[in-house]
Amino acid sequence: MTGMTANETMVRGKTAQKRLLILTCWLLVVLLFASLWYAYDASHGIADPFIDYLGWSCYMWGVLTPLALWLARRMPIDAKRWKRHLPLHIAASVLLVVVQLSLEATVEWLRAAGQWPFTAALRREIELLVHYVSIQQRRFGERLRFDLHLDPGVLDYAVPTLILQPLVENAVRHGIGKHKESHIVSLRVALNHDTLCLEISNLTGVLDDPPEQLFSRGVGLSNTRRRFEQLYTQGKAFDIFNLKPRGVCARLSIPAHLLAPDEDRLAAAVAQ
Repeated sequence: MTGMTANETMVRGKTAQKRLLILTCWLLVVLLFASLWYAYDASHGIADPFIDYLGWSCYMWGVLTPLALWLARRMPIDAKRWKRHLPLHIAASVLLVVVQLSLEATVEWLRAAGQWPFTAALRREIELLVHYVSIQQRRFGERLRFDLHLDPGVLDYAVPTLILQPLVENAVRHGIGKHKESHIVSLRVALNHDTLCLEISNLTGVLDDPPEQLFSRGVGLSNTRRRFEQLYTQGKAFDIFNLKPRGVCARLSIPAHLLAPDEDRLAAAVAQ
C-alpha cells in the first residue's frame, strides 16, 4: 500500500513537472509573439501599450493551442507512423499559421479602424494608383495607356483614401476588358478656386444604363459613392457620364483642402 502511494506520488510529480514545462513554453511563445508584434508597430510609430499585445497574443495562442494538442494526440509521430503522419502535421502547421495571421490581421484592422485617415495627400493616392496601373499594363501590354494630367501644386491637396483605384479599375474593366482595341485611361486633377476636380475617363467604354442604375448595381461604384457622401456633406459632386464621340468619365468634385505637413506625416505613418 505504501509502495503504491509512493509510486502515485512519483507519477503525479512527473505529471506536474511536465505540465509546468508545457505552461512555461507556452508563456514564452506568447511573450515572444507579443514582443515581435509590439516591436513592429513601435518601429512604425503606432504602438499601443505592451499589455494590449500581450493580451491579444494570449487570446490567439489560447485558440491555437487546443488544436495543436488535439493533433499531437490523434496523430503522434513515432517510429512506426511518422511517414504517414508527418505530411499531416506539416499541413496542419501551415493551416495554424494561416489562422494565426488571419487573427493578427483582424486584430490589426480592429485596432487601426479608429486611426486610419479618411483623407490623404493626392501624391500618395497616385503612387498607389501607378502600382495598380503598372500591373494592368503587364497584363494588357501596349493596348493600355495611362495618361496623367495635373494642375501645378495639387499633389499636396487632400483626397479620400483609396478612392481613385476602384474608379480606374472600373474604367479598365469596362473599357479594355470588353473591347479588343487599344485603350486610354486618364486622370485629370484641376484646382478651381475652392474646389478640387478629379476626372477618371476611358475612351472606349459607353454607358448602357443610367448612372443611378450603375450605382445601385455595381458594388465598387456604390461603395465609393457611399464613402464619398459620408465624407462630404456639402460642396461635393460625384457624376458619371458619357463622353462624345465615345468614352465614359467619372468626375469627383470636393472641397479643396491643402494638407499641412503634420497631417500628411500622420496619414503616411498610419498607412504603413
